[in-house]
Amino acid sequence: MRMDRLPSAGGGQPIEEPFLAAWTYLVAAWLAGIVINLLTYSGYYDIALRDFGLMLAALTLARLASKYDPPGLRIGL
Repeated sequence: MRMDRLPSAGGGQPIEEPFLAAWTYLVAAWLAGIVINLLTYSGYYDIALRDFGLMLAALTLARLASKYDPPGLRIGL
């Protein structure tokens, strides 16, 4: 099921569906910052490796979203 509109936080007009790839690139950058921060402390390498895997998954989702969910694409159901 595809949602064309998302409810707004303020309860006003619905917000158009955001471009998914842009959000996932933002999440990947955020996770990269977390990984760099965790690598500066000793003893947190396992958590850094876990977050690195999550970052790779976010980048993969961004690549898929940019190919299969471009902005302006509407699928009629």
